[in-house]
Amino acid sequence: MSVNAVQGVISMDKSEHVAVRLTRRAEALRAIASNVKDQESREAMLDWAADYERLAERAIEVGTFSGRRG
Repeated sequence: MSVNAVQGVISMDKSEHVAVRLTRRAEALRAIASNVKDQESREAMLDWAADYERLAERAIEVGTFSGRRG
């Protein structure tokens, strides 16, 4: 990890850390879903991934996890 990447992580507030974790979960679900043969299961996983992305965006928008209230 580069120094700039480390500095970026250090400067992130808690809501940004949560957003990163949620985005990574979404990415992981999409990767798993790409190998699932059952269409209904695959679509459900892709829906969950989209939900994680929306939660990540919302965490940043309202700063829910940094003590601020929207």
